[in-house]
Amino acid sequence: MADPRSRGVVFDLWNTLVYDSAVPNPVVWMAQRLGIANRPDWATLLERAYMTEPAAGIEEALGRLEKTIPLPPVDPAPFVEVFHRPDRSIRLFDDVLPTLQELRAGFRLGLLTNTQSFGLEFLEETRLADLFDVTCYSYECGLLKPDPRIFRWTAERLGLPADRLTMVGDSLAKDVLAAEAAGWRGILLKRSGESLSHFETGAHSR
Repeated sequence: MADPRSRGVVFDLWNTLVYDSAVPNPVVWMAQRLGIANRPDWATLLERAYMTEPAAGIEEALGRLEKTIPLPPVDPAPFVEVFHRPDRSIRLFDDVLPTLQELRAGFRLGLLTNTQSFGLEFLEETRLADLFDVTCYSYECGLLKPDPRIFRWTAERLGLPADRLTMVGDSLAKDVLAAEAAGWRGILLKRSGESLSHFETGAHSR
């Protein structure tokens, strides 16, 4: 954050600020269970189904997905179980709260994330959302990173021009490169050596 132009710092949520230790990973498990894991667009299909508008739960998201692609008959019960399991195991990385509290002294802070509208109780329980000047969730605006419009929406809400904003996230494509394409600065925060995200693998560094 040594760049003197930066006036706002925007963070991704999943695998950047918080993680869950549940096994299997619910998103990957759902793709495998639905038989779409071999499709190159499986991640986009799932994100559009339950991250672009509010949903009461994964059952409603499955209904939307069934309208998009042909699926075999689905019993929602296992999906409900798998998707609620992480609710009990979501954790903040140890450095998150002290880092955000320190940054608040000199920057406007934003949270920009592709996420569902359910299973987010931990944001209130940990008071994480209180540390941000604005929170920008994909289900609120109907857009998903790396769409440049979601970056413009976030910049407008923060009241800052693109060249004064920095995006911090775990995905090279959806956070760093997308932010840079929108005129922001991008910082890749790679928490582990396994992958950049659930949908992106490789030994990239930036």
